[in-house]
Amino acid sequence: MTDFTYVSRLALPEGNTLAAIRERAKQVVTMVSEWHRRYRSRWELAMYPHHERCDFAYAPEIDAEIAKPFWKA
Repeated sequence: MTDFTYVSRLALPEGNTLAAIRERAKQVVTMVSEWHRRYRSRWELAMYPHHERCDFAYAPEIDAEIAKPFWKA
């Protein structure tokens, strides 16, 4: 029988654990900040009435952008 070792994606590297935790926290803050920026920009686009969005040259792309969830780029 083969032994399997589970390694969590969240496993911290050996050594300076506090530095690793800080780095992971920075990554999380950066990700959440980006999600908030996407949410806000898509919300602002959605505030334009549809007929005004059609005046923009890229109305179908704008509607597709508005329809995306905040976690998708």
